[in-house]
Amino acid sequence: MGLGNFMSSLGQKVSGEVGRLGNKVHHAIRKGEKFMVKHGDTISKVAGAVGNVAGMAAAGIAATGIGAPLAGAVAGVAAASKGIERGASALTSASRAGLAAEDAVRQGMRGNIGGAIRSGRTAISQGRTARNSMR
Repeated sequence: MGLGNFMSSLGQKVSGEVGRLGNKVHHAIRKGEKFMVKHGDTISKVAGAVGNVAGMAAAGIAATGIGAPLAGAVAGVAAASKGIERGASALTSASRAGLAAEDAVRQGMRGNIGGAIRSGRTAISQGRTARNSMR
């Protein structure tokens, strides 16, 4: 086996491994998208509720004057929960937008122009929702 054959064989093996790794990453991303579409709204609602309760608790603790550091810590939990709420909401909408965009391309490739347009509109709407969730 000459050096050229060795390099060619090595290149094919590296290329094959990179392709397999790319497929694994693609599947992991798809699972994450599906998870967020399925559970993102629940995550957002729970985080919002935790933030509301922590905010009220922080206000109550601060009003009593017994624990300013504790009130600050609880207020921090409230702020973090609100951030999680917004992030989960945005990720859910972004995942829905991505899935709708893929569907639009698939419908277009099948020749279903009406379906492609509907899916495209859904993708745009979900993208706007994701953008607005982060404001």
